[in-house]
Amino acid sequence: MKRSILVIDDDASLRRVLEFTLQEEGYEVMTAASGEEGLDRFAKERPIVVVTDVRMPGINGYQVLKTIKALYRPWQASPAWPTSRNPPPPSRL
Repeated sequence: MKRSILVIDDDASLRRVLEFTLQEEGYEVMTAASGEEGLDRFAKERPIVVVTDVRMPGINGYQVLKTIKALYRPWQASPAWPTSRNPPPPSRL
């Protein structure tokens, strides 16, 4: 199984930092600047992990994960908010 991660964030500098850090750990990293772009990349690449910003214009992080879970079963989402200032309750997923 390939060790691939999709990083979705509308903040370009944060995307680059996460991409670099994860590549240094040996992961294949793909990035997307929006929820819409992230869903397209997921459909084409099928990464094993998705790291997404929660608050983005257009499709937000919650909607991205809900869409992936609905369309690509048995893919499982395990939400984590290691950098969030105000993490939402896990029941949102």
